[in-house]
Parts: sequence; structure tokens; C-alpha cells
Amino acid sequence: MHLCYDIEKNMKSKIILFLLLLLAVVARANDGSEYIVIPNRFGDKVLLPDFRDYKEESDSITFERVFLHRENEESFLLIGNITGGKSSLIVAIDKKNPEALFCSESARIDTVISTQMGNRQFYCVEQSYSDMCTKNVCFSIYVIEKGAFFRCFYDVKEIECIAAESYCSSECTSYNKIYNFEVKGDALLLTIHLQIEGAVIDSQKIINLKELRDAGCEKTARYKGIGYDEGHEYIKAMVYNIEDSLNYSVVYRDGMPYAEIENGDTVVIAEDLLLEKLNEELQFQSDSFQKYGFRVNQPHVIAMDIETISALFACMESGEIKVEEKNKDGKRIVTFKGPFSLSLHRTPLTDMEYAIIEIENGRLVDATFSYSERKSIGLSAFTIKKHYDYDNEGRIVRVFHDGRVALESTYHEICPD
Repeated sequence: MHLCYDIEKNMKSKIILFLLLLLAVVARANDGSEYIVIPNRFGDKVLLPDFRDYKEESDSITFERVFLHRENEESFLLIGNITGGKSSLIVAIDKKNPEALFCSESARIDTVISTQMGNRQFYCVEQSYSDMCTKNVCFSIYVIEKGAFFRCFYDVKEIECIAAESYCSSECTSYNKIYNFEVKGDALLLTIHLQIEGAVIDSQKIINLKELRDAGCEKTARYKGIGYDEGHEYIKAMVYNIEDSLNYSVVYRDGMPYAEIENGDTVVIAEDLLLEKLNEELQFQSDSFQKYGFRVNQPHVIAMDIETISALFACMESGEIKVEEKNKDGKRIVTFKGPFSLSLHRTPLTDMEYAIIEIENGRLVDATFSYSERKSIGLSAFTIKKHYDYDNEGRIVRVFHDGRVALESTYHEICPD
């Protein structure tokens, strides 16, 4: 009941957000200038709590001046001044989920300058505000890098003392700063020229862009309810137990199983030395398949199958197993004739009568494993036929056992390249 309700509510939220943000409602005011209206609320979340555009009598945000508006099928980015107020909004939204990746309300913006450096896009933003004692200009640098959006620098650029009232500080000193920056690797080198009381003071600041990006990605990952590391990609494999209809998920990161999720409970898998060794061996086995004319992306999704097939080829090369090869309907069919026994780590099913693997267009598409009876452990003989479906990236998304779905995998990139 709750699951169906959540799915329906989430789908409605996605549809509403998509319709409102796809074109980001561009309107034209009476004076001919353009302004943009976006929803303040999507799903159960709001960009600006307690904000309401009373002129429109709707829960929306109207921008009277837009400095940057970028939008595609996956993301929405807007930097602009809010109508009728003294504030601005910088917001980045993931339209697929949907969720706000970044949202910050601050003083009104004066200028935005865009600069491309390597694979990073920088936005230099100047904002000004005044009080009874000073005029202030603030300077910020925002970065778009591989799907992440974050602020990497903020400072007061200029202070002008405009009054000497009793409640103002007598120590107020006017100054101005000029900023220049360059990027070397993951470091932003910022040079600051401070002009104060007729003197110029130079200083430098080094900012680690990678650390800031990873911090932003980690925040996004927490929002999604999963962990994060430098691997950036997580694979959720839903495994169906055909006999009792139970299911659980395995989350992978950097080619290593990270956690098991069953009935909503997450158990982190210990990444001990043995597990690390087994996964390194697994990747090596998968890479070695290229010399046999096929490859498998994300081999850990079908780790047991990969280890079994690797052992079969190893025994073929040593002459321990007789092999027959043929081509049929564009498929390369390799039959390993038994009976034989394999040395495996990931499964106790090592005694086999025969095995058949089928390769098409450089991919493993079908496999048949016929296992021998093992009376010592009460295991009857059985044969299982497997089929593998791939996505456009060449990754396995479904595995069928005897025509029934046994495993489904989804691939999540926290901060996509």
C-alpha cells in the first residue's frame, strides 16, 4: 500500500517538475523584457521555504533578471534576481530524480562572467548590498564539473565606508580586491590584489577542486540514501530467488560489492583482503576474455558465471577439457564436453557434465551449465540455461534463468562524467 502510494506520488512530482521546467516558463513583461517563472515546490520539497509569489497567487518564483539559464533533459541551472525583492537565487536541479543539487539565496547579483578552463566551467558572480554604514560587493566562484555544481570560493571584494554615524565602527576602512585565477590539475590558484589605503598587498590561495566536488557528490549520495567514494558509479543488482520469491539488492562500487539490502535493511560488506583479492582476480579473468573474442562490462554483476567461464577456458588451454566450436545464425557456440570438475571460489557447484557458452557481436549472450549429482551434499543433477540482456553502454541489465528474470541491474552515477 505505502509503496504504491510513494511510487504514484513520486511519478506525479516528476511529471509536474518536467512540465514546469522543460521550457522553464519564459514570459514577457509589459515593458518587453523577459522574465522566468519556476515552481518553488516539487514533490515534498521547496527551494525557498516560506516563499510565495503573491503577485502570481501561486507557489512559484519569478525572476526579473536572468544571468544564466541552462537546461537539457537531465539538468536545470538558473542564476538570477528574484522579482520584487533584494535577493537572488542560484539553483541546480536534477530533473531525472527530481532533486535540488544546489540551491542558495543571497544578495542581488550585479554581474556573472563565465569562463571555460579544461573540462570545468567557472561562473564568477558579483553581488552588492548596502547598510547604514557601508556599501559591499561580494565575489563568488561557482564550478560545473562532470555533472557536479558547487561554489569553490567566496570573499568580500569591496567595502566602501559611506557614513560615520555613532553606531558605525570607527575602524571601517575602504578597500578593493582584484581576483585572477588559473587551474593546474585539480588545483585552482587564486591571486588576490588587495588595494587599501594607497597600498597594494598580494596574496595567493590554493583551492582543491576535487575535494569540493567530492564533498558535493557525497552530499548528493547521502540524499539518495547510499554511500559515496571516488568510484562515482554504483550498481544496484536486484536478485530474485525463484523458489521463494524473496529478493534483495547488492550495491557495488568500484567493482567491489559494497552493501547488501534486504527488506529495507542495509548491511555493509566487509572489504577484507580476501574479497579484494577475489575481485582483482575477477577483473583479470574478465579482461582475459578479449583474446577469446568477447568481453563483459561490469563482470562483478555475474561474478560466479565469469569465474566459471574463466575456469572452463583455462582447462581448455591445458587440454583438460575437450571443446567443440561452431557458428550458427551469427552466434559463436563453444561447447565444453565433460564430465569435469572446476576449482572455484564463489560457488560450491564445481562438478559439471557439460557447459555451452554463446557469443554474439563480441558479447556473452547465452550460457548453459549442466551440473552433476553430488550425493555427499544431497544435490541432484540439474541444468540451467542463462541469457544476458545489455543496455546501450554494453552493460548487463538482466539475467534470465530458464526464461525467467533472475537478476536486474541498474547503474547510478552520482556525479556523471
